[in-house]
Amino acid sequence: ALITTAGIGLGNLYFDPTFAKADFRAAAQTVREQMTSDEIVLLVPGHTFPVWQYYFGPDDWVALPDDPILDVRHILHYRNTIEPLNDALAGHSGVWLVEWEPWVVDPTDLVAHLLSVWATDTVAPTGLRLRHYRLASGALPLPPYPAVSPPVDASLDLPLTLDGCAIPAQVRGDEDVQIGCYWQAQGALPHHLSISARLVDTSNVEWGRADSAISGPYLVAGRWPLNEPVLGQYSLQPLPGIPPGDFYTFQLRVYEPDGTARGAATVGPVTIARPSSPFTGAISSTPLRLGGLALEAASITPQQALPGGEVRVEAEWRVTGPFHKPSLALEGASDEIPLLPQPGATGVWEVGDRYRTITRVPISPRALGGPTNLWAISGDGEILLGTVQVNITRTFALPADAQPAGHRLGSGISLAGTRLAITGEMVQVMLYWRADDFVEQSYTVFVHLVGPDGQIYAQADGLPQAGRHPTDHWLPGEVVADPYRLELPADAPAGEYRVLAGLYDLVTLERLPVTDSGGDPMPDNAILIASFETP
Repeated sequence: ALITTAGIGLGNLYFDPTFAKADFRAAAQTVREQMTSDEIVLLVPGHTFPVWQYYFGPDDWVALPDDPILDVRHILHYRNTIEPLNDALAGHSGVWLVEWEPWVVDPTDLVAHLLSVWATDTVAPTGLRLRHYRLASGALPLPPYPAVSPPVDASLDLPLTLDGCAIPAQVRGDEDVQIGCYWQAQGALPHHLSISARLVDTSNVEWGRADSAISGPYLVAGRWPLNEPVLGQYSLQPLPGIPPGDFYTFQLRVYEPDGTARGAATVGPVTIARPSSPFTGAISSTPLRLGGLALEAASITPQQALPGGEVRVEAEWRVTGPFHKPSLALEGASDEIPLLPQPGATGVWEVGDRYRTITRVPISPRALGGPTNLWAISGDGEILLGTVQVNITRTFALPADAQPAGHRLGSGISLAGTRLAITGEMVQVMLYWRADDFVEQSYTVFVHLVGPDGQIYAQADGLPQAGRHPTDHWLPGEVVADPYRLELPADAPAGEYRVLAGLYDLVTLERLPVTDSGGDPMPDNAILIASFETP
């Protein structure tokens, strides 16, 4: 039955016009007219050789794979392809690749990828893919194992490894970035896996993204052979105006169709070269200038941030003449922020260029709060880019209704006061911390409700102000109001309850030493906030 089916199929290719035999005829004629005596034809898939031979002749071509009848189990992967490919290319200066529905046996487009290291001309008769490659002297044989750059970093929670990726030496900023990566399965994989390919700079700013199946649309991960390099090809378009430099990497994030993350790998570096022409966009009639740099547009997002957070500054620059190296400066901060992550990266910008910059600007953990100006500065002057609202109100006095306290925790923190309110089974505690000095570490607060039997019946642990204002953000003399709520369980025994509080290192779980106002150490390094009786 299989032989009969194959015979019918080949008969259709020869004699039925609806099967586009003219495609093979046109391709064969093109190759015969243009190929030289030292070139060879590769035919993929190989089982179509009878119709190719009919139109082209019996010589100067090789079928991949060399199967007389289609065998869907014979899939081209690197190790079963490289030897016959090297044999076919040996002694030739060029190769013509003829493909008709190649995904049947070459679902990852491996053959075209291996040949893509050489210059190519594309000719496309309808229904066929025809390409011509000029082989470089000394480039053969192709290596027995993929020639790739290993990952810079990889963390995957599947029986999956990334051998590495073939990364182009450089890519113009207005061209797609294309890489070919080889993966291996060491065990069963989910049937479908996808890749979110992202071009990021060393400041972790994203400059492009594209999602696709991990090995293309024709080979699912669940059908990979074990311990065999499987090709995945990824292409993305960078943001228009991406600045040139070698400070980019390619992140490959693996995930399942339902969005479940399965880890990531990073390869690089990726070098972006100057575009073939500047990117286009609205040109301001009244740009702001830093010497020969004209600022066409700028935006700050978000426009509000907490101390210790960050904002993103995106700007478009046009080079009109000489300029000094620009940077960003946030009001009240002592350090300038480089416009790009690599020192001197703007030094390659030339008159007529137009680039986009995206800069992550950190807000100092000890920012005073309120409207804060953000500037672009250089030796040519300064430009006000906008204002960031830093959402913090710092207080340096204890409220009048607070119960004063005088406990000291470690060398830089005091509990200045407390306030307690009990309503039914709810205990509300307000702790007023005071920074006696700059605190270099973030400590965790504990508040425990301890019963008459010494057991903890309710507790709250966390960073001050629910993480909004950790201890390493405090300024000397600042008083930080820190609220907590504890609920006494309905089945808690009657008797005396104590509210205890303190600070500890979340990594070591070691509590900060506590002394009272007289300098005496407190038991268990815990402060007794209050005690009360329950009936």
